[in-house]
Amino acid sequence: MRRHKRHSHGVTSIDFYACQSRLRRWNGCYKVCSVAVILTVCLVLDNPWASVLLTMGLINLRGNGVSLCIYLGLLKIPIAFLMLGSLAVAFGISSYPVGSMSISLHWFYLYITRETLIKALQLFLRAMGAVSVLYLLALSTPASELAAVLRSMHMPKLLTELMHMIYRFIF
Repeated sequence: MRRHKRHSHGVTSIDFYACQSRLRRWNGCYKVCSVAVILTVCLVLDNPWASVLLTMGLINLRGNGVSLCIYLGLLKIPIAFLMLGSLAVAFGISSYPVGSMSISLHWFYLYITRETLIKALQLFLRAMGAVSVLYLLALSTPASELAAVLRSMHMPKLLTELMHMIYRFIF
């Protein structure tokens, strides 16, 4: 079987990988429901290591047939965003020196404590788990099929059409 050449305009098309996925032939409703359950478990559990185990990275690599290099490339933007957000959680502002490290900025202090650092790490791991679970769906289900599945689940037609139109406009 001849594979088609990847067409890209500087942005890797997730739809390309979804069409090439080994999981593409699975029932779309099953994939959406499975991802919803796994995502809920990932977000509800307080144990950050359970979130890491549920990141679905191995399934994305093996099941979807995406190479490690491509998968890490797709994760660059979410990782950067989550790192910046986690830094905002890790640091606090005070009128006096607090915590294990504080930086004087004339009128206030920027500080970090062990508790805020742990909270930021937990937030980062939980969010990375959620991103990986959603990539499982995105890398195994083309956007048009996902819109059809959502329509069959009686989602409002306006919502599914807007989702599909915005996705197509982006790419």
